[in-house]
This record gives sequence, structure tokens and C-alpha cells, in this order.
Amino acid sequence: MAGALAVANGGGAELTPVALADARRALGRTLAARRRAVGVTQVSLARLVPWSRSTIANVEVGRQNVPRAFWENCDTVLSAHGQLLNVFDGVDWLTRRYHEQVAAEQSEPCLPPQPAQRCPCGGAWVLVPLGAGWPG
Repeated sequence: MAGALAVANGGGAELTPVALADARRALGRTLAARRRAVGVTQVSLARLVPWSRSTIANVEVGRQNVPRAFWENCDTVLSAHGQLLNVFDGVDWLTRRYHEQVAAEQSEPCLPPQPAQRCPCGGAWVLVPLGAGWPG
């Protein structure tokens, strides 16, 4: 996830869906590592949190997004002392940043492409607005 955070903080660098997916997978790996470290199975964690075992499995591979309440429960049950919440908050920040980036891109005016034509004198290519002829 550090790479995704670096992308997001990299001086205006664009956050991509791939970087966001990588961050989610890293978050899931953090959960899986913590769960294994304390000797808890996915089934046991599902009963304690309580969420389904398939949700736990999907979250651990970064395939499913769950609300902060899920992470709060996991952090408490696995005695992570805020570690899971910190990683979740980072991914949540990236997700919000990505959605802001997409919204900003969609709000920019989109100009139609202009055709390129060679100058009648045989010189360089120039852009000529559609429907405009050569000055004559």
C-alpha cells in the first residue's frame, strides 16, 4: 500500500484503479497476517466480528469493500491496537482521493478533436476548425 500512497502523494500524480486495487489487497493481507498471528481462523473471526466467512475471505484478497465498523470489530477482536484501522483509514483516504480525481476529470470541458491539415503551401500541418476553409 505504501506504493499507492506514494502515487497519491507524488506531487499531483494520478491515482489509478490499479493502485487503488493494490492498496485494498495490501489491506486484506494485513488482516490475514494479523488473524494468523493470533491463531484465529476465518470461520472463528466471522463468528466473532460477526460477518460471514466468505466476507472475511473476500476482504483478505481485496475483492470486497466493507465499512469501517467491520475494521473496528476486527481490530478489537484481533487485539491489533489500531493497526488495522490505520491501514483501513489510509485506503479509505485513497478511495476518496480517487473519486475526487475522477469527478474533477469529468468536470473539465471536453473539446472535440480538431482535424489536422497540411498548409496549401506544402508547409507544416496546422489545426483547422471543422467547417472552416483556408483563408483566401
